[in-house]
Amino acid sequence: MNPFHDYYGVPWYVILGLWSLIAVGSHVYQVGFIVKLIRLGKDDDRFNSWKQRSKEFLTDWLGQRKVVQDKLAGYAHALIFWGFLMLVSDVIDLGTGGLFGQINHIVSQCSIFVNS
Repeated sequence: MNPFHDYYGVPWYVILGLWSLIAVGSHVYQVGFIVKLIRLGKDDDRFNSWKQRSKEFLTDWLGQRKVVQDKLAGYAHALIFWGFLMLVSDVIDLGTGGLFGQINHIVSQCSIFVNS
């Protein structure tokens, strides 16, 4: 069966165009709504305490400190989280055509890093 045919007399590309307009319009509306909500908040100086923010990032987000308080389910959740991080890095590597693998190969061939 050919999917590129008329549906009740309406060409398939018209239906695709309408659905695309609805999707893009909904997205633009939602982004605008969220931007308005964000602008309601007060300004925050986010560059005043790099050391504290870096520590919190490493322990709370990357280290999953609060999650691993539950010994069984917490560690299982953390392992799944770290697995997804590795998966995302592979997807990014595939999406860039192996660019990061090539950079790693070039760096590993530098005379500074090669054991003599």
